[in-house]
Amino acid sequence: MSSRSNFEAHSSSSNFTRMKQVFCKHNVGAVLRTVKKGKNVGRKFYGCAYWPENDCGYFVFVDDKFSETNSQNQGLRRERRCCKCEDEQIESVKLENRMLKKEVAELKLDVKRLVIVIIVFCVVFVFYSMFKNHI
Repeated sequence: MSSRSNFEAHSSSSNFTRMKQVFCKHNVGAVLRTVKKGKNVGRKFYGCAYWPENDCGYFVFVDDKFSETNSQNQGLRRERRCCKCEDEQIESVKLENRMLKKEVAELKLDVKRLVIVIIVFCVVFVFYSMFKNHI
């Protein structure tokens, strides 16, 4: 019977490690740690991956439903910021595309005008050459 309880403990701990990836404020996977001192000894928590050197202050207890929801909300906010940034980039590219199309249309019109000027110049030159020889 003790082997069965070991299996269940192993099974539950392996399920525990298969939780969704959590990210700290550095946008890096948070590290799962265990409290070593104080009133929360043994509690598991997610902390900044760069702790202690460059800690962003991210801290979430694994068993805290509010913290889990908060962590999910942080992920959603991060995704929303990314989407908003991408939307702004798309709008910027669309605006640039419209401006370039307008510039291309203006340049095509300039080319047509230059072709007309060249044709008129050639006609005037031909007539001038013809009349110059007859005078």
